[in-house]
Amino acid sequence: MKIVFDLDGTLTDFNSFIVKNALPLFKNKYGLEVINKEALEIEDIFDIRNQLRKNNTISMEEAIYQEKKMIKSFWFSVFFLKFSIGSRLRSGVKEYINMLLKDGNCVEIHTSRAMTCKKNIVGRFAKMCTLIQLGINGIPIHKVSCFFYENDDAKVNRIVEIKPDIVYDDKPEIIKELVLNDIKCVCIKGVHNKDVIDSNFVKVIEEFCKSDLENITKGLIGKKKYGYLKRENCAKKAWEKLSKIYPFVLFYFRPIVLNKSNLVGDLKESVIYASNHQSTLDPLVITPIINKSIHYVVLKRFMDGLDSIFNNSKNIIMRKFTANLFQKLDLIPIERKKDNPNANNHKALNDINGFLSIQSRVGIFPEGTTRKENGAFWGTFDDTFIRLAKKHDSWIQPITIVWKGSSKRIPIVCFGEAFKVNNMTVEEAMKKYMEIQELSYKECTKY
Repeated sequence: MKIVFDLDGTLTDFNSFIVKNALPLFKNKYGLEVINKEALEIEDIFDIRNQLRKNNTISMEEAIYQEKKMIKSFWFSVFFLKFSIGSRLRSGVKEYINMLLKDGNCVEIHTSRAMTCKKNIVGRFAKMCTLIQLGINGIPIHKVSCFFYENDDAKVNRIVEIKPDIVYDDKPEIIKELVLNDIKCVCIKGVHNKDVIDSNFVKVIEEFCKSDLENITKGLIGKKKYGYLKRENCAKKAWEKLSKIYPFVLFYFRPIVLNKSNLVGDLKESVIYASNHQSTLDPLVITPIINKSIHYVVLKRFMDGLDSIFNNSKNIIMRKFTANLFQKLDLIPIERKKDNPNANNHKALNDINGFLSIQSRVGIFPEGTTRKENGAFWGTFDDTFIRLAKKHDSWIQPITIVWKGSSKRIPIVCFGEAFKVNNMTVEEAMKKYMEIQELSYKECTKY
């Protein structure tokens, strides 16, 4: 999951800081009275510009100028250090964020601290203070991405663009805008957001309690989707560890890679990698080239430890290694009717649908390697992956792999142009896919 946190008022108790520090100063120094107790910002709490103009002694323009000067005087002082470095994050924040990171979630902090956006030493200092604040409060800033904005509009626009799974914020106007863009939110209760109530898109909390927040997350996202997101996180963690040996895998096989520019980029959309199938080693070669976590559909016998990807069913060590690896990567087991007449792949289809529904990546080898006739290069291709892509509006990434040589076989991997089924019929999409495969095969055979 990608989870976004606001900083001021969400991870920090901004209300308490203002009540304790700003209210006494503005009362004593400027003689202002509190007008809106339930407002968030200093200028709104005191309604500064209207109080300055109560005797009509100055123009609205002058009042706005004086208001900005007062606010700037407050924040460009020891109070900024006191708030940015001296203030503690809310109770439970450190534990909750670290739990999210441990579970493999992507955590980002988006804050509209205007000072941090200045292109000078003041901006750099303000940004540094913010990072120090997070660090001394136990937030691992090397694992959490922080984004700074000059105002809330810029922040909201960016969050809408990246489409996170959940956003934690405290401002009603921000939450309203995010909900209008189908983004689920958790609102931290404060004096300024009493009108925010629970709904299908918003949950209101008073504190950061790990167990409560997990249930809230399930409620917002949906229990089924939450389960697949957790599985996705675990698979990505296993993939990250495995990817460290990818350079050695590529060095050993030395694959020839064609048209890698056709690979689907890092879009927040589901992708089906659909390749022909020549060897059980195909995914071992293709995955390091793509270098992303992929839920491949594999034969159940590999997951059960009855065979290894190295075609050695007698070696129990390799069988166990294959089974353990495939399970950690959360690959999807299927059975063939020839292996089990009572085969039922309903669960496998559910898993494919589940992963595609959370914009994940699935790898499918639709070619039946045992269904080749008269020495033909191609076997018959099952069109289930086309139907799945159409259902989830997924990208189809055609891949063609050809193994050349005898004593030392070299894989040639060609990436065809990715496409979506859209309004095509299944037959039309399948025809398009096979035409791409034929073109890729011709390119491969040139080598």
